[in-house]
Amino acid sequence: MSFIDFLWKATRSLNGFVLQLFVCQLLFTLPAKPRRPAYVWVPLCAAAYFAAGWCVRYIPRVGSFTASMYCLIVFAVSIGLQQLCFRQSFKRTLFNSSAAYILQNLALIVSELCAATVEGKGYILLVQIPVTAAVYALYYFLFARRQSVKAHKINSLVIVLISLFSVLVSNVFFSLIVTRGFSQEQILPVKFILLVCCNLALFFQFGVLVQAALSDEKAIVEQLLANEQKQHKISQENIDLINIKCHDLKKQLGLIRKCAENGDIETLISDAENAVSVYDESVDTGNANLDLVLTEKQLYCQKNNIRIELMTDGEKIGFLSPTDIYSLFGNALDNAIEGVLDLPEEARTISIEIRQKGRLLS
Repeated sequence: MSFIDFLWKATRSLNGFVLQLFVCQLLFTLPAKPRRPAYVWVPLCAAAYFAAGWCVRYIPRVGSFTASMYCLIVFAVSIGLQQLCFRQSFKRTLFNSSAAYILQNLALIVSELCAATVEGKGYILLVQIPVTAAVYALYYFLFARRQSVKAHKINSLVIVLISLFSVLVSNVFFSLIVTRGFSQEQILPVKFILLVCCNLALFFQFGVLVQAALSDEKAIVEQLLANEQKQHKISQENIDLINIKCHDLKKQLGLIRKCAENGDIETLISDAENAVSVYDESVDTGNANLDLVLTEKQLYCQKNNIRIELMTDGEKIGFLSPTDIYSLFGNALDNAIEGVLDLPEEARTISIEIRQKGRLLS
């Protein structure tokens, strides 16, 4: 068998589908992290996939729908193996696999249309292989690479159902092309329709994904605005507390000046010390950002007779960004403060503990 004949056999019929779907799956799965050890899982799942692609041809035929059934079986196997090999949600696996299936059909149709006027196995391969590679590269940069950069989460089942529906539509057109025995003049319009459908499916599929991501970002922004308003209210209350303490301190100093002649100033000095003690409630956890959050919340807690018990080593959360620290501990303290305000004053206690056990931080 010559090299041309080998390539021809490897890129045709079920062999070609198995190989092309594998490449398309890789394009959309590149951002995902493989399970450890990767050098075991990735080759093992790849070998299992090609073995399944080889074995599926021995499944009994079911008439004119045999080719379509074989493709769907290989597609289902690829979903299972991708989920087994990579650490990603099942919805993400279905989404990526559906996009890969549609891209495989699209690239096949484009390559066949480009090679329609060429004769001879070698010349056909010379046209189809570069065209297929170009289509893969184009749609990788249009869709796969963009989703890897933004790393949108797929939380909606609707997105997955749309993706699977696109696969079924693509498979129906594929079955029509294979089983209906169209002439060359008749098959061209069908291929153009399939080409348009595949493009629409991919653009719609990823468009819905981007729209869902924008909705999530909008919800996050709204939550941040709500938190900012809440933080502004707390800051205003802290300022009011400081103003009250300053006013009390001014009164205490005035009384000290009047009572200095009598020597009876011990009680007044004690009161003045208590008035300014709020400013000496500094927190030192080993993390400046955490100290800032705790100090600000402590002012509010003192005003409302809430005790804060700290058993923290702030250095252990040094890997968190300032934004994450403000968001995590700020929201947690706000929720805790809101929860204890309804309790009697003697029971208003909030405990904060950061500890490490092995590789886990809690």
